[in-house]
Amino acid sequence: MIPLVQKTGKKIPGCAWHKDHAQIWPNVFGHQWVLSALLYEDFLLPLWARLYHPKGTRGCGPFQTKIALAKKILKGLRLPVPCKLYVLADSW
Repeated sequence: MIPLVQKTGKKIPGCAWHKDHAQIWPNVFGHQWVLSALLYEDFLLPLWARLYHPKGTRGCGPFQTKIALAKKILKGLRLPVPCKLYVLADSW
């Protein structure tokens, strides 16, 4: 298990305040990623990842919703046919 260490800084690219409903504090400072992965038996292989940032985050380019980022990832996947595709998403 990797221990969590509280580190913050104003000059970390792509970092912003995000809602975290699982923590005591309602917001956490850090990165939020949208990703895809391939699950084969007991192996989970990451395929693609995009950094999400809230509106107003400086130095990160144009704002895109997590749904828009996920759509780009799904359109870019080249999957064998036939295959099963499962899409999971968080609730906020």
